Amino acid sequence: MILLELILFIVAGTICFIVSQILNWFDEKYPSKKEYVVPPRLRRGKIKADLDMILHSYQQGLLNEEQYLDQADELIDELADLLHKK
Repeated sequence: MILLELILFIVAGTICFIVSQILNWFDEKYPSKKEYVVPPRLRRGKIKADLDMILHSYQQGLLNEEQYLDQADELIDELADLLHKK
């Protein structure tokens, strides 16, 4: 009984893998013509989250001051551009 369950599990996994490969092949062969545009509100939230992550990394000592300032300046510029486009 356990052997049958293991075989069914392997067969189901194999089928899922094959289906994912076929879907990936179709996606590469027929790419979508419409590009997904991230709404400004979501981009603003992502930029703020990235700023928080950089600050946290700096506080933990993973980034030196120069790296922190460079990365933070880039993100702040992106956020300013996004806010001024409204």
